[in-house]
Amino acid sequence: MDKSNDAERVVSAFQKAMNQDPESSVVIHAVWADTPHSACVLYERNPSKLGLIGRRIVFPPHAIAGDPESTGNDWAQNVREPLGRLVSYLRKDERGISWIGIRGDTFPLPPIGGPEQVKS
Repeated sequence: MDKSNDAERVVSAFQKAMNQDPESSVVIHAVWADTPHSACVLYERNPSKLGLIGRRIVFPPHAIAGDPESTGNDWAQNVREPLGRLVSYLRKDERGISWIGIRGDTFPLPPIGGPEQVKS
């Protein structure tokens, strides 16, 4: 298996899984391979007062060993679920994006042409 491709395979599986649920209350604004071992998504839940939410997933391990698509599918399921207690872990970046579970001071950078959120 070509490990350099894992992030693109995770992103592709995520997009496919999200497209299978057109009635979802989740609106995807951007999804991208951040590094060879991570991918990010920016989304909103409707209705929600949280605004734009960012999540980064880091791998390996994959949901099923050696299967990047399984990670994309699990990631889609996690994004569809309400945040629950994760709300207490949100941190806003300088663009106003609320990121879940980002450690340290470095936030992922959305792709060029990605959504720009006005600071609130």
